[in-house]
Amino acid sequence: MYLAYKGDEAVTWSEACMSYGSFCQKAVAAIAVTFVVVLCYAVLSLISSYRLFSEYDAPVCHNTKGIELGGTTANCG
Repeated sequence: MYLAYKGDEAVTWSEACMSYGSFCQKAVAAIAVTFVVVLCYAVLSLISSYRLFSEYDAPVCHNTKGIELGGTTANCG
């Protein structure tokens, strides 16, 4: 039971992959697919945010009084 809970520090990944080759190949493939999916998600998020914010103009201030935004005051003009 000691080996099951504590492991063997002398065994490296390369030695383990020689014994369990298909597991290591599947693990590497899963990590690679995960990186590709995260990259695609980031690209799609950037495209989506660009398309959303390009539809609207920046807010325009029409008065010379300060506008209160979240406890801070932004002066217009």
